[in-house]
Amino acid sequence: MSMSYQPEFCHKHEDYPGCRKPEPFWKSHLTIHGMWPEYKDGTWPSFCTTEVLDNATIAPLLSRMEHYWLNVQALTPTAIIFSDFWKHEWSKHGTCSGLTQLQYFEAALAHFVNTPSILADNYGGTVNKTDLLEAYSNNGDEADAGNVILACQAKHWLSEVRICVGVMPNGEATKRVPCPSTVISDNSCVGEEIRIAKFVPSFENTGGGRVRSSEN
Repeated sequence: MSMSYQPEFCHKHEDYPGCRKPEPFWKSHLTIHGMWPEYKDGTWPSFCTTEVLDNATIAPLLSRMEHYWLNVQALTPTAIIFSDFWKHEWSKHGTCSGLTQLQYFEAALAHFVNTPSILADNYGGTVNKTDLLEAYSNNGDEADAGNVILACQAKHWLSEVRICVGVMPNGEATKRVPCPSTVISDNSCVGEEIRIAKFVPSFENTGGGRVRSSEN
């Protein structure tokens, strides 16, 4: 299960409509990137069938998905391309889950991890890696800090947070479980200082982008 930090993502995608007019929620919360079936050896299946996502089947989830599983390539959920992100995640990963379309997206929403307040408290600043890991481990979840994977751009800028979820033989997601070493190796934040990007201040009300205090 992977969650993205949009201010960092928008650093390289400042022309995306959503990045030019970001929602306040994105400053303080990560959003869903996807839930990806993976084998214990670190390999993963993809595009297991040609089944195309039918938005009508996930209609009961739309309000939550628009909030927690957004697409910054579109300005509003009513844009035609807004659901393209969901279609891609379903085609590449969901078709390999053993779940129906509704079950797959329900499972992802159910295992979304709330962002601890340490991120909002240090928006545009830095956090200690250990403190961030502990904040996630004490966020009402069962896994400890060692089972939270932090992904960084340029070794220091927080871009994603990942956790592992157990699965039944029928594909049903169970609960957070310790990540195998192949997933833990995805930790890409170097050192104890993690930098928290922010949207360009002049664009936070009228448009987006992202600024860094230093590129080192």
